[in-house]
Amino acid sequence: MQNVRQETQVTQRNKPKRTSAATPKRDVKRGTWYIVFDAPRDPTTNKRNQIKLSGFATKRRARDAMVAKLSEIANGSYVHTTKDTLGAYLIDQWLPTRRNQVTESTFEWYGRLIRVHILSDHLASIRLQDLTALDLDRYYAQKLADGRRDGTPGGLSVSSVIKLHALINGALKDARRYKLVATNVAEDAKPPSRKSAPGASIKIWSPEQLAQFLDYIYAINDPLKAAYWLAAHTGMRRGELLGLAWSDIDFHTSVVTIRSQLLSINGRAVLTNDTKTHRKRAIPIDATTLQQLREHRVRQLEYKLAIGAGYRDTGRVFTRVDGSYLDPQGFTEMFRRRTKSAGVPIIRLHDLRHTHISLLVANGRIVAASARAGHSSVGFTMATYAHLQPSEHADAANEFAGIVEAARSKRPA
Repeated sequence: MQNVRQETQVTQRNKPKRTSAATPKRDVKRGTWYIVFDAPRDPTTNKRNQIKLSGFATKRRARDAMVAKLSEIANGSYVHTTKDTLGAYLIDQWLPTRRNQVTESTFEWYGRLIRVHILSDHLASIRLQDLTALDLDRYYAQKLADGRRDGTPGGLSVSSVIKLHALINGALKDARRYKLVATNVAEDAKPPSRKSAPGASIKIWSPEQLAQFLDYIYAINDPLKAAYWLAAHTGMRRGELLGLAWSDIDFHTSVVTIRSQLLSINGRAVLTNDTKTHRKRAIPIDATTLQQLREHRVRQLEYKLAIGAGYRDTGRVFTRVDGSYLDPQGFTEMFRRRTKSAGVPIIRLHDLRHTHISLLVANGRIVAASARAGHSSVGFTMATYAHLQPSEHADAANEFAGIVEAARSKRPA
């Protein structure tokens, strides 16, 4: 038994000692102390993350520095060291995480914003951990001044810069959650306010101009005249209009239900069974609009009979002659050409939606306009569209003055 204990003691003496990775060590060449210890794994690569602190005059100072760093890790203020630039973080780390969290069209839109408006700018080359609110403020100002990248001189709209800020802010919020930055500097940045340029990106037609455009479309017998008519009379978005199915139209109750979209993703038309707000909505339509849709349905059936087996029945209301999906971008371009030929002010296709809503608001139908547009609240509708009809304020002033004068005239002299 004694021999066994002696043998065990010899074995333990010969076994090499395990040195702690968290023990300060002497740097003989520099005459200073350093310490190496493990931190939480890298959140993006899951690789082991060792921290080395060096340059200390004494062993105790090296150990105190390690304790302070471990305290940062414990209280959640520790930040992983990274040399990644903002551009590299956005395109290589942040964007891939969005793929399964947003719709395909939103993911494609994020990628386009990053590639077109961030990677091409100096901002993308700044180290993520060196980025400041001042860098972002300068970036926003530059984008407003000359940020267009479509070959047209000039800057981006206030709305576009706000969207860029929202993307950067969201990405930096995630970077803070990943412990890649200590603070989200976008929270201290000041993007332009929508109030600084009210309605700058919104143009609308007067009732007379809208009537002139529709009269022209029907005069030339445009194959998609019913599409323009429906857009003007419902305020539907482009994707909702082109994604509309015949099964979404109730000809008995005169109601159109929005439940899908046809989107342009990477240059191709993609049908998605969802809406921008992720909620379906019902839009009542008038008798004339219903008749326009009936006549359009007859023409579509005539095309189907003429083409025969080659016809592609997608079930959509507005299609190519062979029944296949329309190209959303091509539809937008055709609208621009039609507005130019009609002799009316050139507006975007989306401005037909703005025209529909603003004309209803101007006539006091604010709640109905908000519901037809699918807005989240009536307040949003008012904040966005009320300023487009400034004459309403003057009319209200005159009406109020009339009320007071009428009351004064009834008072005894």
